Amino acid sequence: MIVTYWLAAALALLVLAAAFIRAKRSARNREESSHSARHQFPADEAAVQANAFAKASPLKERLFEPAVKREQPLVLIVDDGNALRMLMAEMLQEEGYCVLQACTGREAIDTWLSEKPDCVLLDIRLPDISGIDVLREIRKANNLAPVALMTAFADADMLAEARKLVFHCLLDKPFDLLHVKQAVREMAGGMHHREIS
Repeated sequence: MIVTYWLAAALALLVLAAAFIRAKRSARNREESSHSARHQFPADEAAVQANAFAKASPLKERLFEPAVKREQPLVLIVDDGNALRMLMAEMLQEEGYCVLQACTGREAIDTWLSEKPDCVLLDIRLPDISGIDVLREIRKANNLAPVALMTAFADADMLAEARKLVFHCLLDKPFDLLHVKQAVREMAGGMHHREIS
């Protein structure tokens, strides 16, 4: 019964957040339409260009600039929950971040190795391998990029292993999307380990 309540509450929060983001985007589009045609750009032009580029060339054949040359931080979201992942992506794009998405651990590792994102939002429980295994692979590349772990079920052994591998923060599901925004903002500017609940 309690689980059902939390799931319903989380779903309600997701619906409200999606409505807020859409309203914000509509207001911005109306404001942009009042400017001259030369000032009109899509709200997420960088994401549109990135998606077009991704469709035009295979992942392994693409070349990427180092993170220091990017205009906006590149965030990788790894979660097998499509609705939540897409909502987080839309929210972060609204904030000006470039966003990549993966729904399995192996896809996350491939994307990480190819694209070298600036920070990662990583679900601990994934359908193929655990988020801890993904974090381990990221660390094997001698990379200290900030990773925020997300979980609805905190397992003590998994968290102990994650602490050895170093992570930025732990986001307990269901979480407020403002906490996700805060975590990404912090990760884009530095790395330290703490919990956000």
